Amino acid sequence: MCSVTAWETARRTGKGGRLDSDQIDSIGHRAFIMDVLGNIMTNIQEQVIQAAETADLLALDSKRVVELLAEILPEGQLVVDPAQIDAIQRRSRQDGVGEIYAVALPDSVEGVSAVLRLASSLGVPVYTRGEGSGIGGLSAPSQPGILLLTTNLKRIVDFDAVSRTITVQAGVVTADINRYLEGSGLFYAPDPASAGFSSIGGNIATNAGGFHCVKYGTTRQSLLSLKVVLADGSVIDTGRGVAKNVAGLDLTSLFTGSEGLLGVVVEATLKLLPKPISTSAAIAFLDDLSEVGEAVDAVQGVAVQVSTFDLMGVPYIQTYPDAYIPAVGDAQWMLVVETDGLASAQERDLVCEALRGTGASVIAPSEDEVASFLELRTSGRAIPPSDHPRWLVEVDAAVPLSVAARYLRDIESEAVNHQSQGVGFSLAAHIGDGNVHAVFLARRREEESEPPAVLSEIRHRLLIRALELGGTITGEHGIGLGLKDYLPLQLGARNLELQRAIKHALDPQGILNPGKWL
Repeated sequence: MCSVTAWETARRTGKGGRLDSDQIDSIGHRAFIMDVLGNIMTNIQEQVIQAAETADLLALDSKRVVELLAEILPEGQLVVDPAQIDAIQRRSRQDGVGEIYAVALPDSVEGVSAVLRLASSLGVPVYTRGEGSGIGGLSAPSQPGILLLTTNLKRIVDFDAVSRTITVQAGVVTADINRYLEGSGLFYAPDPASAGFSSIGGNIATNAGGFHCVKYGTTRQSLLSLKVVLADGSVIDTGRGVAKNVAGLDLTSLFTGSEGLLGVVVEATLKLLPKPISTSAAIAFLDDLSEVGEAVDAVQGVAVQVSTFDLMGVPYIQTYPDAYIPAVGDAQWMLVVETDGLASAQERDLVCEALRGTGASVIAPSEDEVASFLELRTSGRAIPPSDHPRWLVEVDAAVPLSVAARYLRDIESEAVNHQSQGVGFSLAAHIGDGNVHAVFLARRREEESEPPAVLSEIRHRLLIRALELGGTITGEHGIGLGLKDYLPLQLGARNLELQRAIKHALDPQGILNPGKWL
């Protein structure tokens, strides 16, 4: 299944890749061997440089860094107690724990700017984080440094109902934006599953999607301008609060999805839309993933732009009304489809008709009833709890919708083939845009310091398969540390070289979130 052979992996990354004699004979070029060795030496040199930089930072008087931070931040905006720092780091879902001098919690743009000016003058790394809901080690510390939290940047700066814009600071929780807008007739469209506990700054850092991006797009499509603090502490605005703006390069899009590598987003001007007059929903229950392809084709064949089109498992505990128990039956999966606007009910009926044509059991629940079916997912409990520690690896790939059903079959095959090895499986997908979240789990034993090889191998095969199908290794969670080694396979050497040049131009010292993919 994997088209990236051992020698290709070695040539591109300088890692791994065992070459047998047949492969070497078939290559037949000394230049290839030299290319592989050159990449391996480059990797070694990079590791030596990073080790030297870490040694220099360790030699820096951490007490002096803390003293200087205390001079620029008011009381209550600096955490220096090791136990508290450890607790703050552990509140992040997957970033892990590293050596942090102090945690800075500025409550103003000026405070963030002061922290970065100081860090730049000292050459100290800065790792920026919001609520810590991200996945994939996006802000995991790789060297000693400062952890900068944007959680105190909570202000709604401006709301313009006529222009349909709202300007908010980076620490505002995403769901709170629409709470603020209640009664205005407007809404902010992006709604990741973590909207209730993730911040808008983190959403921007990963270009988060959500349930409604099949119609309204990801975070990037709802951004008009960003206020960004650069590595040297200077502050820029990337755009204006207008729908049309072609003055200069599109820096707003550049910083969106950059994972804290290019600057610290402290404020965002967001585009708002009229709140739909009505919303209607259909849920189809499927016995097997093999039925998904036909159901997806049926929905796509209807002349309707749905606003939600998601696949997930039927709740493992009953969160929905008793009236729907017969319709659910023994189904394992459900497709949730929503329509919105003046004709939402008529459009929903067309979708229901198409889905019933596939033989699926279909219901048309109310908005509150839909929420009951989604409760486990939106509350962060999509995976059944366990009475023992578990390893977890996730694939957040996205593939063209025309091959999404094929990719789901590949995922299911991996789960079935490794069930006897104690591998568990959970799946949810924004199927309308081909973005699949597949989670594989295994029991974590006391002596283990890293996931068992079987989980890493499953993840590797599925990431490579996504590329083979013309997709991407991440649809919305980002690269971070978890996908760093796979990025060259998708981007290519020249593309990655250009991106690193941009990083160097904006952060010449490399103090912003070091050790990641740039």
